[in-house]
Amino acid sequence: MPTMRGDASETLTIRLLGELELQLGDTRLSPLESGRAESLLAYLLLHRDAPQARSKLAYVLWPESSEAQSRTNLRHLLHTLRRTLPDADRFLEITPRTMRWLPDERVRSDVATFEAALDRADDDGEAALRQAIDAYTGDLVEGHYDEWILDERERLRRRYLDALGRLASLLADRGAISEAILWAERLVAADPLCEAAHRLLMRLFDARGERARALRVYHACCETLERRLGTEPSTETRGVYEELVRSREQEPPAGAADARSFVGRIGERARLHEIWTASERGRAQLLVLTGDAGVGKTRLLEELRAWCERRGVATAEARSYPAEGALAYAPVVTWLRSAPLMARVRRLEDGQRADLARLLPELGRPASVALPTAEQRRRLFDVLAQTIAAPGPPLLLLADDAHWADADSLQLLHYLMRRRPGAQLLVAATARTGEFDEPHPLRELIVGLKEREQCVELELTSLSRHETRVLAERLEAAASAVPPRTRSSSAPRATRCSSSRRCAPAPRAATPSSAPACRRRSSRGWRGCRSPRESWRASPRPSGASSRSTWWRGRARRPRTSSWRRSTSCGDGGSSGNAGRMRTTSPTTASGRSPTSG
Repeated sequence: MPTMRGDASETLTIRLLGELELQLGDTRLSPLESGRAESLLAYLLLHRDAPQARSKLAYVLWPESSEAQSRTNLRHLLHTLRRTLPDADRFLEITPRTMRWLPDERVRSDVATFEAALDRADDDGEAALRQAIDAYTGDLVEGHYDEWILDERERLRRRYLDALGRLASLLADRGAISEAILWAERLVAADPLCEAAHRLLMRLFDARGERARALRVYHACCETLERRLGTEPSTETRGVYEELVRSREQEPPAGAADARSFVGRIGERARLHEIWTASERGRAQLLVLTGDAGVGKTRLLEELRAWCERRGVATAEARSYPAEGALAYAPVVTWLRSAPLMARVRRLEDGQRADLARLLPELGRPASVALPTAEQRRRLFDVLAQTIAAPGPPLLLLADDAHWADADSLQLLHYLMRRRPGAQLLVAATARTGEFDEPHPLRELIVGLKEREQCVELELTSLSRHETRVLAERLEAAASAVPPRTRSSSAPRATRCSSSRRCAPAPRAATPSSAPACRRRSSRGWRGCRSPRESWRASPRPSGASSRSTWWRGRARRPRTSSWRRSTSCGDGGSSGNAGRMRTTSPTTASGRSPTSG
């Protein structure tokens, strides 16, 4: 093979992770003639910090050959490298005793990029870990099984797996659960025998509310360990599984009646999940739910918020009120005072917080620099956009009754979407149909963002007949599960009976449990109402009364008072009696006779 001469200014790129490749500038070089040559090149690159003795290189590459034979083989390899590499003397330092790969800024190695990024991970965090993972395109010099390569390959692979786990944990800590799951799944696929990776994935699925998938990860871990190693999961892994099972058993049954459980809107909820997924991947959007009053717009947004919070999303909610008028930046102020955004406000510089102090007086004195109104507005919009779109978990902002929001807040949303289109942000608003027609500021915002493909408008209609019936059944079941309210008043209350006959009076001292039940007269006797005589006999008497008859006659001679009348009224009242006479409490039968008259 003829020696290739290249421009000294061109960069030599060497790929060692995966299959070995050489590229000079934009030209891909021919592969080396032998696997030993590739092994020698890889060894020199990985040990480039110091010269390597020829005797050591000969033993590493040919451990079973004699020293003389291995040295002869090494000379042939050096000849091959010099013929293949363009300007080999620019990269190799060869002496009678040593060999060394010279440091050169125009030489790039994927292994060097990988390890340098990992060394910066403590400072740069996610960015460095992502760069390292991207650089790792495969195991070291795939297809070679020299002893030294196996050790170095395992070392680099361990660092790669550690980088996957660290990145997944960092994303989970800042609330990006979905992205963390992607990296954790990649870690499990790369190392199926790593129980720590399975435990991490189980916890992430549980954090996103997918407990069934978390349990499936455990069972897959058990099957893999049994099939490959003939062993069981460790105590720590089983502990995570048992914790998931206990929490699942504590959940209410799926069929339990719950007035707050969501009914219907399957298509709308799926659409909302799609919109949020797009925003989570880096697309700032405005979602507007429209419909008549009471159709369920707010309830659907509450369901979206609960779903996002289970995925570790930061949320904030605001509402506009017609009775308060168009308060400037009212929903924006409410969002800023929420815990997720207030944490971002605290990270701002002093000058930026001074600009925000115009909206949040608790931040201190506002900026005293005299600026034109337009310039103050621009600076305020810049600070608000920087705060809302600051690095952190994906953000969901809710704006209920946005048709009553002030024009300044709506104009800020347009500015925010235009300046930060790649933010992990979704602003979900509700608006009543017919309340924001042209030239309403909300309509202008929707039109402006639709032109930029950053707005989705969904109209909600009424529930179907079946969904309405299911909702009514759940509400009825929830109401029947509530225990009846205990009456605190001791005053007796009148009780109406469906019988056409008059019922016996309920004694004043009777309680709901001891009061005589109302039974109706039938051909078989008293079934629905006690007879007047039975009611009289069942009524309690004072301990001082000599007999029940004496006590009953004494009750009839009591003075008529309003409370006494209330205690003796039942159904449609007592007998009319003669005009001018005092009405007594003795009950009458159908024939008008008193029970004491026999």
